[in-house]
Amino acid sequence: MGSVSNSNSDSLESASSADSVTTIVRDARDSLKGYFSGWENTWKFERYINSGLAAHAWIVQHRRQANEPWQKMVLKTPSAERMSVSYGKDGQFEDERQLLDRVRSRHIMKLIQFGDGEDPLAQDGPRDELGQWIYLEYLQNGTLANFMEKCAKEAYVPNRLLWRIFMCLIRACVALSYVPDGPPVDRYDENEEGRPPPPTPQMPIPQIVTLQNPCPELDPDLRRLICQCTAVARGDRPRLADQLLPEVKKAIAERDAAYYEGVAYCDGANETDDAVLRFLERVLGLPPPPAAAAPSPDQGTSAPPPLPPAVPNPNEAISSPPVGEDFSSPPLGTSPPTGTPSRGRFTARARDRREANISSNAPLSLGLVDPSDDETDRQLKAALQDLINGRAETAAIARTIDALIVSDCEKEFKAHQEFADNNQPKGGEENAVGARAFTNPLGWVAYLWRTVGQAAIAIPHNHNGQDRLIGLLQELRRLPPRTVHYISGDVKEHTFLEKDKEGEQFCQSLRLLDHDAGPANPAKYANLSAFQARVFAHGLVDTTRFCALITDEFLGLHWPYNKRPEKSEPYVLAAGQWMTHAGAALWEMCEKKAYAVKGFNMKWWARWQARFEQVAADGSGFSGQAREAAAEALKLMAVSKEGGSAGISVIEAFGLLVKDWEDED
Repeated sequence: MGSVSNSNSDSLESASSADSVTTIVRDARDSLKGYFSGWENTWKFERYINSGLAAHAWIVQHRRQANEPWQKMVLKTPSAERMSVSYGKDGQFEDERQLLDRVRSRHIMKLIQFGDGEDPLAQDGPRDELGQWIYLEYLQNGTLANFMEKCAKEAYVPNRLLWRIFMCLIRACVALSYVPDGPPVDRYDENEEGRPPPPTPQMPIPQIVTLQNPCPELDPDLRRLICQCTAVARGDRPRLADQLLPEVKKAIAERDAAYYEGVAYCDGANETDDAVLRFLERVLGLPPPPAAAAPSPDQGTSAPPPLPPAVPNPNEAISSPPVGEDFSSPPLGTSPPTGTPSRGRFTARARDRREANISSNAPLSLGLVDPSDDETDRQLKAALQDLINGRAETAAIARTIDALIVSDCEKEFKAHQEFADNNQPKGGEENAVGARAFTNPLGWVAYLWRTVGQAAIAIPHNHNGQDRLIGLLQELRRLPPRTVHYISGDVKEHTFLEKDKEGEQFCQSLRLLDHDAGPANPAKYANLSAFQARVFAHGLVDTTRFCALITDEFLGLHWPYNKRPEKSEPYVLAAGQWMTHAGAALWEMCEKKAYAVKGFNMKWWARWQARFEQVAADGSGFSGQAREAAAEALKLMAVSKEGGSAGISVIEAFGLLVKDWEDED
């Protein structure tokens, strides 16, 4: 579920002016628009979403720099009647901010924080008026209220989907109940605290269960658990760790489509994988998948893709309950854990896709540590390891790396000065050699880029760790300049990427990895190509010099690559990664005829398309992996062409020249 609906529109103008609530919200909206005026380069006030008992919700957009895409987020401000010390000024908003800052769960909207100099509302006027406010993550596909309204219009809501939604709610409760790095959350009992109890029937749980059932097709066990959770008395509610989680997990694992075929209270046809997927398409307004070609007589029917798995992100830094409960639960169509064969209709390809989806989050060991590493090297590599596995925030890792480099350079500079003054360093000759070797911050940064490249090689191309590396580069570039001593005694400003517009230092460092991650090692070559493509598409560094798409080997222009598919295959796989992660940016380059490492134009685009079509064709001689990669690249080319240029203009980001280039031989 998301926080806002894409189709929501600001209905304030059409509401009656006599409506006092509408007037209050309109006044608040006009004030916020005024606060955001003058910040147009980095902020956009978009529209009103909705109001609760204590706060208004708005959509705003933000970007840190002009060449970055706009990021939507939710702004939450206290309502006029709550602008008091008990809520807006010092109370609940600040409590909510502190709690969200500590919670790490994909089931809780993330808090987004800005410094006073970045936030229009942190200035004197808005701060005095609002007291407190928070920015939250924007999630697509509409609000939970909209989802419930749409479900109410459906004749049937699948039980298998309801079990999974219930599990998400449970995990959110776990995240709020076991918050890391701080005192326990106040898990108060409403009656003991004098707060009003929830609006649940004032009767024992057994009596509720025996009333006339308003939802006769609801799984009786799910209905029982929901009723128990709404009990007023604490003793009647199931405990999260040792009662609720195990039972819900077991139900999700065992109650597949075949299970519901044999029950009397619902129609099993509404519980198949295909039925659940069609339900989600209707309710969430998702486009249906493209129609598959009719299978040949000797082919089986293709199963629909599985629903998103109900397993949590293993990289998610969420504190688990003290009992060590396993949160995993299989996606729709998987076998129960008992070892009995699944009666679902999933094909091997669907299972492969599901496993690939799960493995994209799997914890990784990068294997970067070398026996010759000193303490600072080990700290750098440990920070990268934590980043890839989601154990630390990207901005925090960037600050850690920056502090390591500056601290190490200053330490070595002082050692060198002591050697010069006393003709003998306090730490011995080894320290003097170290000072001479490593006091250059540029050398440190080159080492950093090479280490980042080594990490990219170790991360599968479809793993979330690749995106985390990109986030690290973005955060490093945003850091303010630092003054650092060079061995010569000069004091210079030290930045990441900002003064390396052409990316020479970055690319030279990656070039040193060619031996380990070249075409002779296809998997590593694809991983590194995926990273380089992401770097380019995000407007960080022009890495097109590494692009497999422009190589003769990929295009098959000469022997042996034009006659022996196995020779060209590593380049095909790497080229597919470029189209996957930088297709829109490459389309922009070709459509506008930009010059980078080459003069790009539409003839290049046509050449890539022709090569991918050749590889994907039956009887091409390429492996199934290469043919599938080529077919996927062709789809992405069509999407990029139809969708136009990327959100980030790489031409503007890199200041590339644009003119009518002749096609190059």
